[in-house]
Formats: sequence, structure tokens, C-alpha cells
Amino acid sequence: MLFVVVALLTPTFDDPKPDKDGRLEAKQFAGIVVDDKEATKTGDWIATTVRKPFVGDASLTDGGKNRGKCKIRYTPELPAAGRYRVKLVFAPGMELSSKTKIDLFTPVGRTNLEFNHRKPPGEGPAYLLGVFRCPAGKKTWLEISNAGADGVVVADAVIFEPVAPAAGK
Repeated sequence: MLFVVVALLTPTFDDPKPDKDGRLEAKQFAGIVVDDKEATKTGDWIATTVRKPFVGDASLTDGGKNRGKCKIRYTPELPAAGRYRVKLVFAPGMELSSKTKIDLFTPVGRTNLEFNHRKPPGEGPAYLLGVFRCPAGKKTWLEISNAGADGVVVADAVIFEPVAPAAGK
């Protein structure tokens, strides 16, 4: 007997409203939010509140310098194994990199992505990277690097939003 599990890929609409200073709260988004403050940083990242909106206290920028030396790793505590929509939260801009390197690691393998921070797909401030199968716990991470970037690289928050299986499956 063959069973097929269908995931609901209906887009979710994060519609957070920033406060007067441009700040968004993590609780305004669906899913598990890992802010840059909780992430592991390598290199000289600069905190800024100039780019709005941002999650928490600020977002980070590499200032367009130190190519290949800045990385930030977001490691969520996922409550259950399953499929997750993975989204980046940031404010786009023409001075940003159109070739930002992103790696998503799970025990099954690594996915290498190149992301356009200038003109991201869809509506923000949370931009979908894709849907990925992830295990429970802290066995998955997403890393943003400024290696090979052609502009300023920014990092703010990453969302891991569970995808519910279709009803009756």
C-alpha cells in the first residue's frame, strides 16, 4: 500500500508592523525565530538600526569589507522533525549584495544557495529561501557568508516555520 503525504505549501503572510523606531518583535512571526543576537558570528559584523525594519535591537552588516571573513550561523532549536519554510528577515537595498552565499545544513546534507539581497523574491520583511526537511533539536543550521559578495551583506533574523501535513494524510 502506498501512502502519500502532501504538505500544505500555502504561503503564509507575515505582516508584522514595526514600531516607530523600525523594530520588529520575533513573536510577530510564525515559527521559530533566531535573531542575529543569538547567532554565532565570525568576523567584524557591525550592528545597525539604520536599515529598517529589523528584528530585536538591530541588524548586522559587514560594511562591504573583509570579503570572505564574515560569517554568521543561526542554529534553531526545532521542536519536531519535519518540513520547515526557511525565511530570511532583512531590509533590501541596492547597495546590498546580489550574490550572498547561504548554506543550510541538516544531517541529510548541505544546500548551497546564492541570494539576492538587492531584489529578493516576494514580499518582505521575511523572504522565503525554500522548504527543507529538518530533524528535531539543534541539528540544523543556516550560515550567511560574505565570501564572493558583490555588495554589502546584511544579517538579521532567520525563521524556521513548520509546514503542516495536509489533513487526513
